[in-house]
Amino acid sequence: MVHTTCAVRDCKSSSRINKDLRFHQIPHTEERCKSWLKVIGRPNLVGRTFKSIKNTYICSLHFEKSMYGKKLLKKTSIPTLFLPTNDSIHTQTDPKVKILSDVILELSDKRHVLIPKIARRDHELVGSSSQNSEHTNTKKYIGIDFSSQTPARLTDFTPRKSKLRKQLFKISKKLKCTAKKYEDVTAEQFLNGCDKFLSPKLSAIVKAQIYLKLHCKNNRYSREFKLFCLNMYYTSPLAYRFLSKTICLPSKSTLAKMYLPMQTKVNQQMWDVLSATIKHMSSSEKECVLCMDEMSLKLNLSYNSKEDKILGLHEVDGQQQPVAAGYAFTLMLRGITSKWKQPIGFSFISSSKIDDQLKTWIIATVKRLLELGFNIRAFVSDLGSDFLAFSKTLGISKESSCFEIGGHNIYYIFDVPHLMKCVRNNLINYNFEFDGKTTRWEDITNMYELGKMKDMRSAPRLTDSHLQPNSFQKQKVRFAVQVFSNSVVAALKNYQSSGTLQVDDGTIFFIEIMNSLFDLLNSSNIDSPKAYSKPYRSTTLQEELLDKSQRLFNSMRVKNKKNGRDVTNIIKFINAFNITINSFRQLYQDMKSEGYDYLLTRRINNDCLENFFGLVRQAGGNCREPSCIQYTRAFRKMFLCQILNLSDATNCTEDFDSILAQFVEFAKNTPQTQVSIQDPPQTQPKENLTNMYDIPEKNAFHYICGYLLRRCVESHKRDCLSIISYASSYDDESNEKNLYIRLRAYDTSRDRFGGLQVPPDDFVDYIHSLETELMSIFTFTGNIGFKLFEHLRLIEFNTKPCACFPINYLLNLFIRMRIFYIIKFNNRNFSLLLNLKTENICQLLIYNS
Repeated sequence: MVHTTCAVRDCKSSSRINKDLRFHQIPHTEERCKSWLKVIGRPNLVGRTFKSIKNTYICSLHFEKSMYGKKLLKKTSIPTLFLPTNDSIHTQTDPKVKILSDVILELSDKRHVLIPKIARRDHELVGSSSQNSEHTNTKKYIGIDFSSQTPARLTDFTPRKSKLRKQLFKISKKLKCTAKKYEDVTAEQFLNGCDKFLSPKLSAIVKAQIYLKLHCKNNRYSREFKLFCLNMYYTSPLAYRFLSKTICLPSKSTLAKMYLPMQTKVNQQMWDVLSATIKHMSSSEKECVLCMDEMSLKLNLSYNSKEDKILGLHEVDGQQQPVAAGYAFTLMLRGITSKWKQPIGFSFISSSKIDDQLKTWIIATVKRLLELGFNIRAFVSDLGSDFLAFSKTLGISKESSCFEIGGHNIYYIFDVPHLMKCVRNNLINYNFEFDGKTTRWEDITNMYELGKMKDMRSAPRLTDSHLQPNSFQKQKVRFAVQVFSNSVVAALKNYQSSGTLQVDDGTIFFIEIMNSLFDLLNSSNIDSPKAYSKPYRSTTLQEELLDKSQRLFNSMRVKNKKNGRDVTNIIKFINAFNITINSFRQLYQDMKSEGYDYLLTRRINNDCLENFFGLVRQAGGNCREPSCIQYTRAFRKMFLCQILNLSDATNCTEDFDSILAQFVEFAKNTPQTQVSIQDPPQTQPKENLTNMYDIPEKNAFHYICGYLLRRCVESHKRDCLSIISYASSYDDESNEKNLYIRLRAYDTSRDRFGGLQVPPDDFVDYIHSLETELMSIFTFTGNIGFKLFEHLRLIEFNTKPCACFPINYLLNLFIRMRIFYIIKFNNRNFSLLLNLKTENICQLLIYNS
C-alpha cells in the first residue's frame, strides 16, 4: 500500500502513522502552485511541470479550519500553520540547481555516497520514480553544496524540545496515576455520582446512555426515558434532531409507538394534551370543521389486562353494552385555513345508527372542544342513512342548514366527493328529468362503446371500471368524477354534432353543471387557471353557477327506467346538495365578516377520515375489516403522531412534561371502576361433578385442574414439602377420570402419566365450585376480572395443603383462562354465523369449560 508524506520542510506527517490527517495535493494552477511551494519551503520545485510534482502533498495541520468548506478545501486556501522560517529555507538562484534531489539520488546510486536523511526525504516527497523525473540524465551539476542540507535528527535535542519532552513526561505520569486512582470505580458509584453532581434530567440522560451501551438494542428505552424524550421533542423538534446526532435518542416513530391510554371516553389527560397544543396556534389556525364517519370492523373480542375489560363490545363514552361491536364511529378535526388534522375520539357501535347515547357523546365532545378554543364552523359527514337521520334531529333542512351548540352557529355539510358517487350510482339505475330534458346513462355508455376501440379516443380516461363499476369500484371517487368531466362533455358534443350518435341535450347539460359544481365545491389552488376551480369568494360567476345548480335540483324528477315510476322521494343526494350549497354560502359570509378573503372548499370534506381509515387497514396487514383492538392501536398512534406534527411548526415554550407524565401515570395505574361487592347470590344446590359432565367432559376437566395445580406448584416455594407431597398424593391409573391425562402423555418412561399432573379429588371439587360460581355471575361489561376475583375469593378452599398455598395466584390464573376461553369461542361463533348470514350475529354467549 502506498503511503503519503507531507512535503512541508521539517514536517514528519505520514498517512501510515497519522491516519486521522488529510493530505491535499499541490494545486494544478501555476500561480497557486507557486505560492504554495514558497510558503512550505520548497522553492526548488518552482517552475516544474505539474506531472513531475503531482505526488507532492501537504497535510491538514498546515491549514486553518476556516479554509475548509463542508468537506474540501476552498479554492483560495493556502498553508498558514506550522511553516518553516525564512532562515531555514535554502533558496537557490541558479535555475540549474532546481534538480538537487534528483542529483543527490543519482550520486547516491552510482557512488554509494552516504546521503543525509533530509535529502532522501526531500526526494521522496517530490517523486522518486524515473518517470516523474525529467532531468535524471543531466551530466553537469552546478552549485551543489552538501553542507547546506542539515539533517533533521540534529534538532532533536535542542533546548526547546528537551524542555517540552520533560513536560510531556510529567503530564503522562500524572495521567497514569489519575487513571489508576479511578480504575476501581464501580458502575454503582458512578451512577450515585451522577445523582449527586448532576441535575435530575441530565442524570437521567447519562444513566440512559450507560444502559444503552451495556444492554441489547431490543426494547432498550425505558418508559420514563421515552417520556422525557417525548417532552424534549415537543419543546423543540429541531433541537431534538440535533441532539440525536450526538447522543442515543429514540426516533420519532419510536416515540409515536408509546403506549398511551386510548378509550372511547376522552379522558382528562387527552384534553390536557389538546389544550397545550391549541395554546400555540393562531386564531386562523383554530378555524376548523368536525368530520364524522364510521368504519366497518371485524366482530372480534379480546381481553385487555391493563384496563381489565373486554374490547370489541358496543362502547360509547366508556359505557359498554353486552353486544359485539361491528363499526367504529370516529371524530376528527380538520383545519380550514391551514393544513392540519387531529383525531379526537371514537366509539364502538353494534349497528350503523346514531342513537341518543351516541348523539349525546358527540354534542358533549363538541362543547368541550369549543371551550378549549377550537372554532368549529361545520359538521361534515357522508350521505349514510344514519347521518341523514342525525342531521334531521339537529333541525337541518333545505331551508335551514345551521344549528347552534354552546352559542356557536355550526353548519352541516355533506361530503361533496361522496355526493358525486351517489349521483353516479343513481344515474346508472334511473333517468333524471328536469325542464323538459332527460339525462340518461346510456348516452355515456354508447359514446364509450363507439370510441373505445379507436386509436384516438375523445374521452381517453374512461374505462370499463367507470361505466360498469363493481361494488369496490363504486367506492372510488375518481371513477365517478371522471365520468362528470369536461372531456366527456366534449366527446358527447363531438358525436352529437357529427350525427354519429344521438345524445340528449339533458345529458350534456347535466354533466356540464356537475363538472363545474364539483370544481367549485372542491377548490384547493388559489391560482387555478380554471374559472370554477378558484377559491370560493362569492363572485358573480360562482353565484350564478350555484343558483343554476339549485334550480336544477329543485326541478329534477328521478324516474325508474323500467316502469317510469317517480322515485324522487327516496333519492338522497338532491336535498343533500341543496343543504351543502346553502351551508357553503352562509359559512363564507360569516368568515368574510371576520376578515377572511376566500374559502378553499376542498378542506371541508371527509378525505382526512378516509385516509385515516386506509392507514388503519394497512396497519392490520391490508385488512378490510380490522378488529377493535387493531383500530384502537392505530388511533393511538395517529393521535400522538398528529400532536408531534403540530409541534414542528413552532418551538413551544411551555413545559409539556407535566401533561405527558399524567399519560404514563394513567397507563401504569388505570383507574378501576369501583364495584360494590355484595354477598354471592343464593344459588341452587350445586350439582355433583359426576352428574354434571359425561365421561369425556370429566376427563377434560381433570386435565385442566391438573394444569392449574402444576402452575401453582411451580409458583410456590420450592422448599415447601407439603404442597409437593399433596401434588403427588394421587395417581390412580385405574380411575376413568384420569384416562385423558394418561392418553395425553408423550413420554411415559418417567411415570405412567408422562410428567402430567394428576389433581386430587378435593382440588377438582374446589375448581368445580369456582366454575359454577363464575357461570352464574359472569358479565361481559365493566371490570370483569376485578368483579370475578372479589366474588370467587369468598369460596374457601378448606383442604389447602399448606398455609402459604398461592390461592390468589390460582384465582387470577383461573379467571384469565376462563375469560380467554369464553372470548375464543365467541369469536369462533362470530365467524360461523357470518358465513351463514344469520341474524343476531352480535349476540354473546357464555361457554362452559
